[in-house]
Amino acid sequence: MNTAVTLLLPPALTIVLAFALHVFAKERAQRVGLLPVALSILGCWAFIVRPGWVPVDDVRRVVHIAVGAALLGLALDAVKPHRIITAILVAGFLVGSAFASVTGVVVPEGPISLADGLMTGALAATAFLVLARFDAMRERSLSLTVLLTVVTLGLTALAVIAGDETLRGLALVLATALAGYLLFVALTGAPAGDGLVLISGAPMLAIVWALAQKYPDMRLALICLPLVLFAEATALRVPLPAARISALLYPLILAGLVSLPLALAALIAFVTSGT
Repeated sequence: MNTAVTLLLPPALTIVLAFALHVFAKERAQRVGLLPVALSILGCWAFIVRPGWVPVDDVRRVVHIAVGAALLGLALDAVKPHRIITAILVAGFLVGSAFASVTGVVVPEGPISLADGLMTGALAATAFLVLARFDAMRERSLSLTVLLTVVTLGLTALAVIAGDETLRGLALVLATALAGYLLFVALTGAPAGDGLVLISGAPMLAIVWALAQKYPDMRLALICLPLVLFAEATALRVPLPAARISALLYPLILAGLVSLPLALAALIAFVTSGT
């Protein structure tokens, strides 16, 4: 895998597509705003990372979850149903993704064990709460994209420590594509829709699950990750000067606060992995 291409192509593709959409289809941009990020992520996964499309393990299942998230996100952004309907649809998608992650199949071939049922419910509930937290930040699209970008960069570092090239590629493409969209949001103030939350949050959680399942030594490090959800509330309490520089300082402060639990997770992973 060419790391330079992985670093440069996803953000470049995201920025070009996002600005093209912003210029030539501005009236429809909110309804199909997910396309630049989704096309960048899925296209670069297919042609650069090449993780394999048959979901025989948790790593390849990340791709299928991302495709499902992109399709559902596009539908939600286009139709914009009532928030209760949106929550029901997202919950159903997460239950299906969680069940596939726990059991390895989409449709059960027989009775589901109590353990699998409980694990599926716990995993889906956790994922729903995380995505709900991201959704609560949609009105502050710059904050949301900063958080998502930094977290996926942190997952890239954890995959590097684990020595998993495929997971590293998946996380790095996701992070760099989001970095490109972060720049677009910073320049245009573009809003974030349900689709952005799904296409970034769902595969992000799938990568965390894959790391936990493939590398049990990393589970202690992964416990630190929920702390990133409190970073924005802390950043909002930091006093800033009443000047234009605050618009630049706040994203940097938020990125720094998000990085702290990720750095702790990386340190724990490095120590426990024995590398």
